[in-house]
Amino acid sequence: MNHQSGFTLIELVAVTVVISILAAFASSYYSGSGTIAERSFRAEMITAAKYAQQQSMMDTAEDNTGARLRCYRFAIVTAGSLRQFGPQRNSGSGYQYFGEDYPVTVTNGLTTSPNTQYIYFDSLGNSVTSCTNSNLLTATVSVVGDTTIQFKVETNGYVHAI
Repeated sequence: MNHQSGFTLIELVAVTVVISILAAFASSYYSGSGTIAERSFRAEMITAAKYAQQQSMMDTAEDNTGARLRCYRFAIVTAGSLRQFGPQRNSGSGYQYFGEDYPVTVTNGLTTSPNTQYIYFDSLGNSVTSCTNSNLLTATVSVVGDTTIQFKVETNGYVHAI
């Protein structure tokens, strides 16, 4: 009995089709605007902004007049060669970073534009100009490296890559 082992033509075509589909998805992701470093940096900043926003919406503590006791913001701070970002909370004694992963210190040559920016969030998650002012704010942050990519915080609090 002569038994040959190998793959049929249908199996080879099926594997080729699957690999082609995967390659198409991977190439569209990696060939978009920005390198992996910029995309990762932007994703980390979006996560920090959303974390500050979520904390602002969950914190319902008020004083006896109905004013909020704590204020939350997403901060990008540049002081000389020190560049940091992360969520901050004001509990009456100034703004402090919170969360075990913050602040994130930027050391990889990436910069942001503007260099220093604060995006405040109200109790509904809307982005506002300050904790004492309910004027809505739309903010765009650019991540600058080999290329420039951006993310945006809309007035309704929607944080997304652009």
